[in-house]
Amino acid sequence: MNTLALVPATQFDHATLATTFNEGYGGYEFPVHLDAAAFGSMVKSVDIDLANSVIALEGARPAAFAMLALRGLNAWIGGMGVAPEFRGRGLGAEVMRAVIANARAAGASTIDLEVLVGNAHAISIYEALGFVPVRRAQGPLCSRSRRATMMAPMICRRS
Repeated sequence: MNTLALVPATQFDHATLATTFNEGYGGYEFPVHLDAAAFGSMVKSVDIDLANSVIALEGARPAAFAMLALRGLNAWIGGMGVAPEFRGRGLGAEVMRAVIANARAAGASTIDLEVLVGNAHAISIYEALGFVPVRRAQGPLCSRSRRATMMAPMICRRS
């Protein structure tokens, strides 16, 4: 029987983190594919703090992740996902609880995230963890989608 371990994302190189990110978004509403360079660019451009981001390991295998971005008192989730074969075990909530604690320890007063309004499972996790909708985002994703109602990102906040 494998055991679950939560470890900082700094324990992995960008190639492994990109693979973990891609797997966590497997079956998502739109394709997500990052290579190591694109993952590194994302980390820099949105201030993802890999030391405070979390990877859930089932044995030695990355099973879930939550990326935490920090700027002063503001934090946001730069991505959260669970590899398809590990879904339904509570790993999404587990990694989210860990990054919420890390954000608080880093002094963040708010934590924001974006979630597609059609992603009912993720929304239920976020609501159970105290996130509340604050507004709908507007942007190109919404206007290009045939399923705009399902694809429109919703901004949620936890204070």
